[in-house]
Amino acid sequence: MFDSQKINFDDWLLGYKHGVYVFTSDSCHLCQEYKKSIEYINNHFLYFVEVTTEQQKDVLAKTMRRSALPMTACYKDNNLQFVRLGQLFDLQMKEILEFLKDFPKEPLTKQEILEKIEDAKKQCKFAYYLFTQTTTEDERQKIIQKSFSFHEIPVDIERISPNLDKNDRIKQLKGEIPFVKLVIFKDGRSSAVSEFGQAIMMEFANLKSNPNANQDTFVVRMIPEVLNDNNSSN
Repeated sequence: MFDSQKINFDDWLLGYKHGVYVFTSDSCHLCQEYKKSIEYINNHFLYFVEVTTEQQKDVLAKTMRRSALPMTACYKDNNLQFVRLGQLFDLQMKEILEFLKDFPKEPLTKQEILEKIEDAKKQCKFAYYLFTQTTTEDERQKIIQKSFSFHEIPVDIERISPNLDKNDRIKQLKGEIPFVKLVIFKDGRSSAVSEFGQAIMMEFANLKSNPNANQDTFVVRMIPEVLNDNNSSN
């Protein structure tokens, strides 16, 4: 095992995640057996993370949505690929070793990590777009064209199944609400949105009131500012 393979919990939590992370605890006998069985592996992308406090265990459980230790988490470019629980034996370890083959032999340099972080910031995520009712078609299309500058994949919710019953339309979109951001575009002429738009806003407001929810779910942008490029990503 290289010294660099041992990292503390905060380094994992706050750092750029790229490789295989094995979470263990000193108080867990199975964890120690598992760790001893694989610590002979010298690989710059196989990390051993000691979980030492109850607070760390709680953070890990919320992050991974799993609580059992030992835990093996596999990341690529800061994205979680898969998680395996418990002590891994030959068949399961074969999967992990195959995963590690995609990584270089040498560790990433600081510059390479910075470049990967910058690339990750540019990755686009789905966002629900809602426009005030007085927004023109030309403004709407120009906003859609600018979505990449906000690193978003725009979903113009008013254009999704417009002939469906309102409740059915809400059901279509509701399932993704915990995972997307609602962006409301105001044209400066009116703040009014459609009845359907109001219903979707209420769904997001209910989600935001949940203390366990991601709070970055509700953004308002002024169309004149966006179209004049006086914007900042949100």
